Amino acid sequence: MTFACLLRLSAALLVAASAASASTLSDGAFGDLRPGSLVDPGVTSLSPANLAAIAAARQNFDQAVGLLEQELRTDAAYGSILAVAEDLRIYAPNDARVFWLHAIALAATGDLVAGRAAAETAAALPKGPDGILPLLARAMIAYRDGRPAEAEALLVQATIAAPDHPYAHNLLGTVRSSEGQAGSAADSFRKAASLAPETPMFQRNLGLAELALGRAGPALAAMNAAIALDPADCLSLTASAQVQAALQKFAEAEATLRPCVEIAAPQMAAVGYLVELQIRQNRFEDALTTIDANARSLPDATALRVEVLLRLARPADALTALGAAGADSQATRLRRALAIAMNGDPAAASAIARDLSRAQPSDAGLALIGVALAVAAAEAPDPAAVARVAADPDLAATGAAFAALSAPADQMAKIAARADNLLPGVQFVGVPASDWVALAQPANRRSAALGLLWLMRGNDLAARGAFAAVSGEVHLVRYLDAIAATRLGDRQVAATGLAATAAAVPEFYSAQMMMGELEAGRGRLPEAFGHYRNAVAQVEDGGALMRVALLGDTLNETDVAEDALRRFIALFPDSFIGYNQLAWLFIQREVRLDEALVLAQQADQLQPGNASVLDNLGWVRFLNGDAAGALDTLREANRISGSSNPDIVYHLAATEAKAGSKDAAKALLLRFGDLGTASHPAADKARALLETLQ
Repeated sequence: MTFACLLRLSAALLVAASAASASTLSDGAFGDLRPGSLVDPGVTSLSPANLAAIAAARQNFDQAVGLLEQELRTDAAYGSILAVAEDLRIYAPNDARVFWLHAIALAATGDLVAGRAAAETAAALPKGPDGILPLLARAMIAYRDGRPAEAEALLVQATIAAPDHPYAHNLLGTVRSSEGQAGSAADSFRKAASLAPETPMFQRNLGLAELALGRAGPALAAMNAAIALDPADCLSLTASAQVQAALQKFAEAEATLRPCVEIAAPQMAAVGYLVELQIRQNRFEDALTTIDANARSLPDATALRVEVLLRLARPADALTALGAAGADSQATRLRRALAIAMNGDPAAASAIARDLSRAQPSDAGLALIGVALAVAAAEAPDPAAVARVAADPDLAATGAAFAALSAPADQMAKIAARADNLLPGVQFVGVPASDWVALAQPANRRSAALGLLWLMRGNDLAARGAFAAVSGEVHLVRYLDAIAATRLGDRQVAATGLAATAAAVPEFYSAQMMMGELEAGRGRLPEAFGHYRNAVAQVEDGGALMRVALLGDTLNETDVAEDALRRFIALFPDSFIGYNQLAWLFIQREVRLDEALVLAQQADQLQPGNASVLDNLGWVRFLNGDAAGALDTLREANRISGSSNPDIVYHLAATEAKAGSKDAAKALLLRFGDLGTASHPAADKARALLETLQ
């Protein structure tokens, strides 16, 4: 792994902080698409071909039922069922298949009461050849009724009974996705797509599942397949834009969405995601323009507008917008409370949030907002709300942070230890005792609580304003402010603000890690190296150790890099990464090659078929004089990597030349040049080898 990989890791950490779960405290006004959000209601529109087929089928009821079953099976289509089921139920009242199909379509499209009634009617009819339809109908009803475990069990039965039924696998994937089983969901969607490769929905859901697993390449391939099948399908285009955004290709994502936003009747999901993209790029005014231009296409344009205004730290404008929102729903009252708090009256906001939380005692996110506002208002948080937050595994860490802020100074550090990872990578190890003394002051407690609330919601401008009101040198607040500044794109501001803390408190783990990321991003590698080493002196974290190793390798601090990698291997003995990277540390310096071979073999056992591992394994064999043994391994590494990795291409070229395959070696060396390798460490050797082969 080269230092370029470290820069990608650094960017990933900062992006993780940037994309950190503000959704846990938002009211769902907008958000990313998920496979489950796209499969229901499925295909409900009718094409001319559908209409013609249905018109003909009305003359033959058995043929009609067969057509409906086939459309459900291969297209996840409910439109035809909804169009003709009422007629079929009249003219074929004893055919249970009609009722099961109708139950599926009704439940899928939101009419759960009618769906249950159709299923009950079907179950009461004489048993006929209805196949897996009863399982599918009961599963859809259970899923839509909020019983995913029951739905999953029914769908597992269905896929066993009919393993070649693509819709059954797709619905199983949807249910598993809703339960957070990303890997199993992807397997189900992959099966559906393989059984019905012509169905855009199955490809689209597969792409979203791959994205949930962090596999952007396969995700994009699946999205491209979906769009190729239906270039005008706005759900597929929106999902594709989501994948592009995950790859930080924001301009491409917007271009993908535009055709679905600029049509006469803009697609709601596309408009919502365009707003999301603009917000993620801190283009808040553009987001407001998009909302205003497409208000009729959005289910609640006011909610979106208010959320954007809160991100702009314009609470007075948010309150004005809410004043025209009509009747006060619970969601509107919550937004009003947040705007009131941001406008300077946390006590009034706390009263609203407390009433809302008591009315919805099972809502942990609402309970957490109530706790945060109570702390900001110098009130004792509602014990029931505190308990509800503590019982939620996704919110407990954030709840602990607010509990720490509400405690006496001498108890804050102990409570804050439970708040680690309230955002990705955030830990409270090494926060100095003086911080807790300062934060116990009423004015600082209020500002810090509000700042943390806004930070967790993604209201970073408001967060920075609140943190700026904290008086004295409070290193924890400086660190949190640096997160907000980074998410706003102000990395220089973040680095400037955090530098004093990093220098003054070398034992503050998270501040050292973030300063390392910021310095690495600015190309200040020795400074970044020092911060990472400070971090691993406090917490033996795998990511920090790998950063020390990669930078140590780059800066020729070989002993430090080796020590970090051995510590990484001790922490993660079942991960191939440590063995592979330590092997590369030795291989590139052509030292301790016998140990490098053993390490590469261990990596290969843990991760067979990995191009980087095979490259190490093949090249160390070559360096040990075994060119024949290296050749097949390096050829496979080059095949897997698509001949796009310059290290592998050069190693294979040298091995082919040694084996006497001059033409193959020359072609690879030319390919090496095509990869833009003028500054590559092996560039001179590659040039010299090519000259000898001419």
